Amino acid sequence: MTVMTVMKRLKEATRDQHEGLENTVDIMKESLTPEDYKKLLLKFYRFYAPVEEELAKLDWEKVGYSLKARRKVPKLEEDLEYLGAAEERNTIKLWTGIPKIADHASGFGVLYVLEGATLGGQIINRHIREHLGVAPGSGATFFNGYGPRTGEMWMEFCQTVNSYSEEFGGEEEMIEAARAAFDSFRDCFADTGLD
Repeated sequence: MTVMTVMKRLKEATRDQHEGLENTVDIMKESLTPEDYKKLLLKFYRFYAPVEEELAKLDWEKVGYSLKARRKVPKLEEDLEYLGAAEERNTIKLWTGIPKIADHASGFGVLYVLEGATLGGQIINRHIREHLGVAPGSGATFFNGYGPRTGEMWMEFCQTVNSYSEEFGGEEEMIEAARAAFDSFRDCFADTGLD
């Protein structure tokens, strides 16, 4: 299978879940306030922290993927610290409904959602810079993703997933996990625990 075929299958199989998440995470609204933004970052942290912890239980180097280089939680922590929300971050209840990550295939399905969100973060980054005046290093490090290397890092991710798929299969497990990750992400944001 080519990179496009694996990624195309993931994209097509998760279209409804992706749209559901985008409709729930309303960060592109014109009326976004600094307080709204802080709450959104706390929700991202609430989801990403337990998911990255679960992903870290697998040996990613074995399959040619560097999870450590792609972790988002430190960026969220930096932004929340800058915005004066470190105490709130330390006291929120982390999301317990995270998707099951049993192996590398399911892990790649979950990572498809996280890496795709990083790619999409480039659009959000411009929006929050214009509306809130935040930038990388001053409250918007998370949405800056990998900076100018974000597109390149996405392509590297696609190639890694392709290589894994060609050697081990697991496309159905990836799709199932990606769907579960989108649903879990949406449910975390829909939860009114931080509102």
